[in-house]
Amino acid sequence: MCASYGHSPATCPDKTTRQFREPQFLEQLIPHTLLEQYNVATATPLYSGRLTPAPVVESILEIPETDEALRAAVLAAGGKPMICQEKGKKENRELTENKKRLQKLADAKGQKIIFIAVVAGGPAPAAKKNEGGK
Repeated sequence: MCASYGHSPATCPDKTTRQFREPQFLEQLIPHTLLEQYNVATATPLYSGRLTPAPVVESILEIPETDEALRAAVLAAGGKPMICQEKGKKENRELTENKKRLQKLADAKGQKIIFIAVVAGGPAPAAKKNEGGK
């Protein structure tokens, strides 16, 4: 904690203080005893422009299109899901309302959502192999 303002050293607005807290040279990452043992006296800048920022990766969420999965996703995103017991089940009101709520939350965070359709009988059966040749 900063003795003057009470914030963390990483968020200190004073650049001089930050230079003493954050390593500026590659040699500051090596223990002092090793630097003395091998007579290292160089100061290689750690941030010399060779480092490029990481590319921004688009955030994509894949969510099964079921009531339970959508409810859980809305809760995880910090929203309040619509929960209908029997009221609204016939017209899939809960499903459509939770999809709208989740899409709104994802848009606010800059995320893209892909809804995965779930087959009622489970996954499609695999093709059978012809074992006998007859």
